[in-house]
Amino acid sequence: MNPTSSSVPSVRSLVVVPAAITLAVTALRLALELLGAPSWLANRDAGGPGALAGIVWLPFVFGPWFALRLRAHIASTRALLAPLARTLVVYGLLARLPVFLVTIVAVLGEWGTHYDAFPGQFGTAAKIGLGFAFQMGFWACIWTVVTGMLAGLLVVALRPRSKAAAA
Repeated sequence: MNPTSSSVPSVRSLVVVPAAITLAVTALRLALELLGAPSWLANRDAGGPGALAGIVWLPFVFGPWFALRLRAHIASTRALLAPLARTLVVYGLLARLPVFLVTIVAVLGEWGTHYDAFPGQFGTAAKIGLGFAFQMGFWACIWTVVTGMLAGLLVVALRPRSKAAAA
């Protein structure tokens, strides 16, 4: 059986569960910060560095998951690149949109979380603008895509295709 492009899972079908998991981790992280969890678990500093509860590491999990799901339907690793990148962009935007929305509310409410902590002195509008640029630009479209692609392609390279999928 030769896989065809019509058999490739849709981006929507690939990202719905990972996006829901990411939303749950975001909600957990917010709750932990608001409850005053230790910084190793939910750091409230700008960027929230080093915190265990966070979504920054999820592209290392979902990049390989997307790559393997797609690779089962795509003839070559080279042909995998564009569908994997598209999937990661959509996932990244879905993952980071809730974070941006929380950022808006946190900035307006001065919650004292990493969502409203910014290095330097910025006004409300600037913080919201920077939040949008960081979340929807850097984190969604650069970090998620680059790390997800690297992790996904590494797993594809290390995991041989089954003979049934290659036929």
